[in-house]
Amino acid sequence: MENVVEDSDAKPSLGPVGAPTPSHSSRGLQLFQRIHGKVLAAARLPEEKSDRADGEGRRRVTGSVFGWNPLMRACDIRPAQGLFGLEIDSHAHVGVAEDYFQIPPEACTFMKLKLGAHHAAEKRRGGRKGRIVHFGGDCEPEVIAQELLRADGYDVFIVEPLTAFKMDPNRRAEYVSFYANEAQRLAKWLTGQVVDEDRLRDEIRQRNVIIARFQEMMRLRRHNPFFVPLVQVNLINRLANIKKYEREWFEAMDVLGEELQQVAREPAPFHIPIILVGVMHCEDLYQAIDETLGAVVSGFIPQLYREDLPPVEALGDYLLEMQLRGEMHDKCGGVVSLRKNRIERELKEWGARGVIVGGTTNCPYLAIAREMEYEYFTRRGVPVLVLDGTAHNDPATEEQKMRLRAFFEMML
Repeated sequence: MENVVEDSDAKPSLGPVGAPTPSHSSRGLQLFQRIHGKVLAAARLPEEKSDRADGEGRRRVTGSVFGWNPLMRACDIRPAQGLFGLEIDSHAHVGVAEDYFQIPPEACTFMKLKLGAHHAAEKRRGGRKGRIVHFGGDCEPEVIAQELLRADGYDVFIVEPLTAFKMDPNRRAEYVSFYANEAQRLAKWLTGQVVDEDRLRDEIRQRNVIIARFQEMMRLRRHNPFFVPLVQVNLINRLANIKKYEREWFEAMDVLGEELQQVAREPAPFHIPIILVGVMHCEDLYQAIDETLGAVVSGFIPQLYREDLPPVEALGDYLLEMQLRGEMHDKCGGVVSLRKNRIERELKEWGARGVIVGGTTNCPYLAIAREMEYEYFTRRGVPVLVLDGTAHNDPATEEQKMRLRAFFEMML
């Protein structure tokens, strides 16, 4: 495994903490920023005005099941706000959870953020309760939060989970069938009838087109990761989930792809490739990584759906595969045992030299899981940095920045 990626003649201009100073003005990234501005503007509107601005008139549901966006679209369901909306007034939402729902201050900030955001949205709707979809395989505090909302009058649907950890490979088809049945049960709750499989098949195919374009961008970005900073990678991935701006997303991706092909003909700048796994809600932590000589080369890359299966089974297979890869946001039982296999593969595939494990403060389960990963990989000579943060999009602390700098300086 190579120590660094560099060009012997390249002499990058170094910023205050060692990262190459951006020397380009990417039109593709500007187009994505334009889409982001529209999304943020819509998130700040009251829901009634947002519906009229959207012009689609589709039913709203808060929450989702990882990878089941094609099902929501096939049922004409539009997510209510989502992460972009949650980031607005996050501190106020946490305060609402602590006061109204009596959640202790030391509890998980992200769980409190979602609880408070639901209550704040209810007040904006004049007291109307919302509808919530939740995957029961999330952590116990998340499940408790959903039950609190149900007790408060919300209509909550829980997708029942299976434990993929130590699954007998011979029973995989049974697991897929179980999740396929859960997908149909969700469709009936959303619409009163089973899902239109032809439409679901079309939505899955379209989602695969989007995923393939994102995977291609990540491969092109590998030559010079600084051209598309980590902050922008995260943004592009999130914007890919918004149906309303799908055409603009493809147009921006076309421009960015041409730019990356041109950049690939230039010398590669010095950088230390790493893998990012786990939960990291603070956008400024991505920015802090971008300001170092380290470059995240893998960590945001979704997988393709299987198109050789019936569409509902393809959803079940996708959800199960995410569990088997340890990619369910750190909240499934065997995440350490399962995710370490994925990390080991990507260390070789992407030529990465280290791993950053993100996490949320005040979560004892995640703290144990991250320590297990830290011990496993450091024993094998792979540098690991555990980086905790809250659910707030606050500026990165000086301590976090210093730890990042020390982590990459150690690998020089």
